[in-house]
Amino acid sequence: MTGPLARRGMSADAFERSFVRRVFLLFCILTTWIWVYNEWVARNYTSDAIGQLEHLQDFSPEQQAEIKNAAFSAIRTPHFFSGIQIPSTLVPSSDPVLSGVAEDEVIGWFSSGAARTIVEHGRTVPESRKWVTRAREKALSSAQINAISQRFPAFANTLWFINQGFFPERAPRERLQLCRQTPSCVGHLLYVRHPNYYNALIALTHYANGRPLSKATIEFSGRRPGFFIRARALASERGHAPAVHEEKALLRLQRLQLRGVRSMRTMAIFFTGAALSVFVLALWSRRRHNQATL
Repeated sequence: MTGPLARRGMSADAFERSFVRRVFLLFCILTTWIWVYNEWVARNYTSDAIGQLEHLQDFSPEQQAEIKNAAFSAIRTPHFFSGIQIPSTLVPSSDPVLSGVAEDEVIGWFSSGAARTIVEHGRTVPESRKWVTRAREKALSSAQINAISQRFPAFANTLWFINQGFFPERAPRERLQLCRQTPSCVGHLLYVRHPNYYNALIALTHYANGRPLSKATIEFSGRRPGFFIRARALASERGHAPAVHEEKALLRLQRLQLRGVRSMRTMAIFFTGAALSVFVLALWSRRRHNQATL
């Protein structure tokens, strides 16, 4: 016999048995890791604190806050198969307008309401809603924007961006700089171009101002759980109390995580079956070898 097997001093049968043993060992290691990881995280997702979310009315307000914090801590880490991706920041730095804008500054604008109100020179701009509506309809002329800029240059700059669809790539540098410094312009920019970041900042605003989570925010937590997790984590870091109705968002998050657990459990069963198949193949190969040597 010549070739690689001869150089190793192995027969074809010996090589076959060695290969089957290695494959079996690989499947055993992989299957064990999958089962251990999956069941360990599943235990976190079904902790006592999460189970108590459905019976919060039986606890005092202080206990409710402790339960919500404990439930979020147990469920905040995404399951490998959940598909949840948590952004590292709530400010998309890739946007030309927001490049260089600090996350804390934008969060402050939203928490204070500055990002959602039109204020200039210390007072609310008159008829601002009407102008914003017309800008969203692309119904403002350059002459109208220039006329508004005589009294409210920052607001007129925001209208210019809204009127042309918020494509900062087309904007002159001075307009970009003014928008970057105007809370309402940044708020409109996030609303139009980055709705997930905008809704996450709104969720954080509920915590910062001690308001109950709105129905829209609860639904958002189910559609974009990674952004909600980031907002809730920032709320905890800043010492904000858990929000009223937060348990609904946390239970939605639990269902998403458990869906990942079920998917990985199905894969674990498949790999377990594959490992058993390889084990049976190894026994059959050994039996055949023993019979051949008799």
